[in-house]
Amino acid sequence: MKGKKIKESFIYNWKKNKKLAKLIDVFDGQAEIQFVGGCVRDSILGHTVKDFDFAIKCKPESTIQILSKNNIGYELYGLNFGTVTANIDGAKFEITSLRKDTKSNGRFPVIEYTDSWYEDSLRRDFTMNSIYVSTKGDITDNFDGMRDIIESRISFIGNVSERIEEDYLRIVRFYSFMGIFKNPKCYKEDLYTIDRNINYLRTNVSRKKILSEIKKMMHRPFPHNCYFLLEQDSGLRKNNLLKNIQKWWIEDRYSEGLEILNKQMVVT
Repeated sequence: MKGKKIKESFIYNWKKNKKLAKLIDVFDGQAEIQFVGGCVRDSILGHTVKDFDFAIKCKPESTIQILSKNNIGYELYGLNFGTVTANIDGAKFEITSLRKDTKSNGRFPVIEYTDSWYEDSLRRDFTMNSIYVSTKGDITDNFDGMRDIIESRISFIGNVSERIEEDYLRIVRFYSFMGIFKNPKCYKEDLYTIDRNINYLRTNVSRKKILSEIKKMMHRPFPHNCYFLLEQDSGLRKNNLLKNIQKWWIEDRYSEGLEILNKQMVVT
């Protein structure tokens, strides 16, 4: 979808949400704020937008000050990662300060605030999740994420090994996002890199968090793509994520996870 159409259509439709429009008005002239992530991605795909997330060019204390001055409630459960969650009559909007991730333990980063939108985009996982749209409809797409969406491609930002080592949960998210496309594409080299790192998923990410991400898969438009790969020579087969998680959870006797995983496979 062309940038002009985003400007004319998406912003117009988003602002029909009165609570969202109120939040935008609150920050107008106070701090530079832009839509980012799933709301942009899903709108380009023509999917229903469930959550609106923002990136903002100020530190969390300034975000809090602006919200407080306008009598808007907020929650601070994501403050360690620069996120303040605005609450407008029960509608929640995550507002995250521009940041760069300086190092990670394989799951959670050490963050450093920045004034650079480009530096903020570098820390994100996939190109399609790094498209910014201003409240006026202007688009910043540093890594051709829109092209990847149009071509149904899941593509990491920058060095794939580094992105995965920063947060091994991205392995699960990679396969989860396969389910948003009817005929998903990816780079074979990325699959090889994921396979080399897949055992670190078990040691760095809790079963509960993995299960939480797996539950999201069944709500994707094409959930079978999260679990299976279509190969020309061998047809449909389980992807390596699915095979490994099943193996781990059998060894761990994690019955809750296995029950949900097996049930979802039948549904697909």
